[in-house]
Amino acid sequence: MARFLKPNRSCARCIITAALFSFGVVFLSTPFWFTPQTGSRDTIGFSAREEFGQGCSWYQDYVRAHQETLAKLRRQDWDVRLLVYDCRDGYCGGLGDRLGGIASLFYVSVLLERSLIIYHTKPVLLSYTFLPNYDINWDVAELIPDQVQEIYLNLVDKYSLDDINTLFNVEHADTPIMRVTLNGYFTGASLWNSQYSPRPWFLGGMNRTHQALCGKSRSHTVSSSFALAHNILFRPSQHVLTRKCEMLQALGLDTTRGGRLQYVAIHGRLGGESKTSKHVAAWNDPSRDTLSDIPKFVKCAREKANANTDTNTVAIILVSDNQEFKVESSRSYPEIKSITDTLLFHVDRSSGDHNTSLAGSIDAVAELLILSEADCLVASRSTFSGAASALRDFRRGHACYYHFNSCDALISDFWSEVTPALT
Repeated sequence: MARFLKPNRSCARCIITAALFSFGVVFLSTPFWFTPQTGSRDTIGFSAREEFGQGCSWYQDYVRAHQETLAKLRRQDWDVRLLVYDCRDGYCGGLGDRLGGIASLFYVSVLLERSLIIYHTKPVLLSYTFLPNYDINWDVAELIPDQVQEIYLNLVDKYSLDDINTLFNVEHADTPIMRVTLNGYFTGASLWNSQYSPRPWFLGGMNRTHQALCGKSRSHTVSSSFALAHNILFRPSQHVLTRKCEMLQALGLDTTRGGRLQYVAIHGRLGGESKTSKHVAAWNDPSRDTLSDIPKFVKCAREKANANTDTNTVAIILVSDNQEFKVESSRSYPEIKSITDTLLFHVDRSSGDHNTSLAGSIDAVAELLILSEADCLVASRSTFSGAASALRDFRRGHACYYHFNSCDALISDFWSEVTPALT
């Protein structure tokens, strides 16, 4: 644990700067109902008030209702309506799928007028990697009462409108607590669908709500709606920010000079069987790409790096779930930089003690953030890199995400492309 709690001096300066910036933004722009949480500001610098302008009443109403619900829970008033994302045991999905499920349930909670609480303990508490991002404190699972009626819905790998309809079933309307395990962004994509359909009423419900109540706020694609929910709910923990800074330095990227770092990122998702070693917490996953694909990844990444108009010295970095893929890529192509001391860990399929799970979870989120801040992404088809691309595109305002095997085909809306057809 020492590596997470004792950052080197340059990383400490980076984090202190972010924290001071965070204080200034919060102090100047926070309404009366907000109490800052501990930790430093997300480097994305997201502000719901900047995003929505002065008049986005669905968001403002939701924040007020959420704060009122928490006040009730603290005084043990059980007249509440909660929507609980539940990931404590069983299968919850990988990191990208979990983030998609949580983002989906945030929008469900808006439409159902329920307060979202995240109860995530597998493999570790979510607050080790993500903290509430100001207005909406979802990290209050200890306040959930045991003595009131509840229902549990397992919607893992459920991708049809009939499945989603169970969330909106009128029979559950008076149930105080709905616990849900959900993965992927099919539900969120359905709620932001642009087509109109009176049946089921929830199809496109968030899209219509946003257009009606948010005035001049920008419209949203499926992927940008995911990024919007993610940034409303989350900011990275101090552990993750420290680890991210260490990784960037290991990649030879200077974090002390300020300004935006310039690099193209490769994400190689090989899957298959990973055996326990110094750098791997074993898991078994369906096979995807192979070591023989390395030249294609590199060729595409070089093309995107050379296409950058700002500089001719854009770095190329590599993140992967396979240690051999990282080692072989750097050996064959010395300009490709990878991080050699990460703990490769699948949040749903790896096993280990608490320290192993904690180290692996922190490394995974730090790598997700590094991918999300790249100038361009060249990747396998994976919700991990897809989630990173959505966060990147939301911040930059344009897409730069390519599958290594289709280097001329821009993926402009990842979540839309991978979402099953609405049936």
